[in-house]
Amino acid sequence: MFRPMFMFLLMQIPLLVAGGAPSLADSSKRESLVVAGAGNGVEVVTLLASEFRLAHPEYSIEVPVENIGHEGALDWVLRDRNLLGRLEHPLTTRRKLKLPQACELPVAGLRLSVIAPSELGVTKLSLRQWRDIFTGGVKNWSQVGGPDLPVVLVGPAETSGVNRALLHTYPIFASIDFEETCLRDQQVLSTVARIPGALGICETRSLRGARGVAPIEIAGFACERSVSLVFDRRNRNEDVISLLRTFLQSETWREVVTANQAWAPIASRPVGKGRLKIGLLWVGRSADVDLVAKGFLERIREVAPAIEVETRMELRDLSVAETFVRHFEEDKDGIVFLGADGVQFLGEHTLKVPGFIGACSAVKVGEVLGGPELQQRNVTGVMRHQPIADCIDLLNELLPDAKRVGLLCEADHSATGNIRERTRSECVARGLEYRELICGSEDELATGVKQLAGQVDAMIIADQPLLAKASRTVIAAAGDTPVCAFTSGFLDAGAMLAVTVDDFELGRMLADSVTDVVIRGRSCADLSIKIDPTPLPQINADVCRKYEVALSSDLRRKAVTRE
Repeated sequence: MFRPMFMFLLMQIPLLVAGGAPSLADSSKRESLVVAGAGNGVEVVTLLASEFRLAHPEYSIEVPVENIGHEGALDWVLRDRNLLGRLEHPLTTRRKLKLPQACELPVAGLRLSVIAPSELGVTKLSLRQWRDIFTGGVKNWSQVGGPDLPVVLVGPAETSGVNRALLHTYPIFASIDFEETCLRDQQVLSTVARIPGALGICETRSLRGARGVAPIEIAGFACERSVSLVFDRRNRNEDVISLLRTFLQSETWREVVTANQAWAPIASRPVGKGRLKIGLLWVGRSADVDLVAKGFLERIREVAPAIEVETRMELRDLSVAETFVRHFEEDKDGIVFLGADGVQFLGEHTLKVPGFIGACSAVKVGEVLGGPELQQRNVTGVMRHQPIADCIDLLNELLPDAKRVGLLCEADHSATGNIRERTRSECVARGLEYRELICGSEDELATGVKQLAGQVDAMIIADQPLLAKASRTVIAAAGDTPVCAFTSGFLDAGAMLAVTVDDFELGRMLADSVTDVVIRGRSCADLSIKIDPTPLPQINADVCRKYEVALSSDLRRKAVTRE
């Protein structure tokens, strides 16, 4: 009884688009659609409905002002069988895995602004100064031309849409300790206005009529939170879905969105240039590279249909790749060279056009290029990392009585030193005893792992070729000692937990970096080399039952459980 009454009341809410209050009968007709969902998307989706109706008068899209939330929008479409809902941020990897039928249509970006108290008197910062403030290099406003006041960082709550947007564009936010955190923009505004020396971030549109705060202009800063429509994959061939997809990438919609300074168009257009061209290439075969490339191409089609991508995949060797790189230098506006070979090549050659890396390890990037040198070479992109801290935190949550952690690494692997140092440091910080085993061959694994397993309460397996190849040998030798790894292949072999980075999402992040440089004109030196800010925990439910480990509702929510 409750749900029918709720739906009836929802449909009576005053609408922002003319046409009267919709009924359930109206929403079932494809000519008259009701788009319910998250509150943050109301304004821009309402404008979309109005503009779309001008282009296609045979359709009427109505947008209730009632906020039923992000999850409510998914229920509206997937459970209640309505055609369209509105989302306030992109679906995370774990939500996509749990809801594979949910498809998104990006509508626009809600711009973010950096703000400070009005009386502070600082109106401009360079992007480097802004980064130095947030990473602790600048602790007093006098260091950047302001008054003698300590900097007080006001950050977004971990679950907020603003935080998701910042992590996507500026991964450094994953490691920043804020003095104050706020879930909503109004809290940010009041907190920044109240604290002398405060620095915060909020949606630009929230500054309308705000008192006591002022935006700070930061050259090169560009960050938006995305508003999208969501629909069920089974409806992907509906005419209105195809028409909306085309309209959202049209020049008409881009101009409408651009006219509002608080919004950013999803589909970017090069200014003063013809059609832009990007060269995409990699050497050899790799599942990781394939996923990054797929994510990259999907995102380019969404946000930059003006970019033409020429792909040269699975090339024989680096010498063949160099032939195409030299051709791309003369014909393209940027070059995306994926894989470790791409890092190696860009470390040894300076390109005539911006270069972009992906599907490569953070350790490899650091070894070959180093942070400053990489940016001097006019190169940016994305890189993979092994989320050791996330892994240990999840082990603590699953096995609270575990006091001793063992690490298994491959000898003579370039990443081993870095992994050992980080794992030891994270264990010490949590009061855990650290032990390790470094193996040089598969023959050593069975005996070595068995010995290590007898000395620890849990084991962490590095993501390295020798260990991945021998995953079943490792798991068998570990016996009753729970194992955590960084690739899902170990779950199939019997590991309890895997914390993995999302290569497909990294590809989408790479596309955003490419559009920032070749379309928006940002310098590679102004862009961070991005990592996946939200690694995906995957839990082997059968193994958890074996160890009698209970999964909390919170853990089930944030992890993917594999039976």
